[in-house]
Amino acid sequence: MASREIYRLLVPRKVFLARGKPKKKYKNGNFIHGEARKTGEYNTWAKMKNRCLNPNAPDYPRYGGRGITVCSRWLRGEGKIEGYQCFLKDVGRRPSSEHQLERKNNSKGYSPENCKWATRTEQGGNKRNNFLITYGGETLWLNEWARRVGL
Repeated sequence: MASREIYRLLVPRKVFLARGKPKKKYKNGNFIHGEARKTGEYNTWAKMKNRCLNPNAPDYPRYGGRGITVCSRWLRGEGKIEGYQCFLKDVGRRPSSEHQLERKNNSKGYSPENCKWATRTEQGGNKRNNFLITYGGETLWLNEWARRVGL
């Protein structure tokens, strides 16, 4: 992907005037979609794009560098709906400030089918280095067993 294309996906959309000078699409701290730049949902969306698309991002090797992508609907939008609005429509608002965006399958990218809001505790089981253990007919993630026995 060309660096200009990456820039356009990472930086909030701008309207390019005839002379090529960009005009920001927000007023009074809000983007045209009406969302404040600093909301938890907006920051989650922006950081998700950054770690998947920006080779200079610290987390890029663990995300974009290993093929984790962001669906085009969340990047470019759909029709007259911008990418962030699509993201918010698909995953909704965070239930609390303790919730983060989780990919259900860590081998797949960010998309409506693969993402949900989850707490750090819930996310603890969904890691590449974790595995399920069955004991006494009950199956839990390793970290859950450790918590249960007091480790």
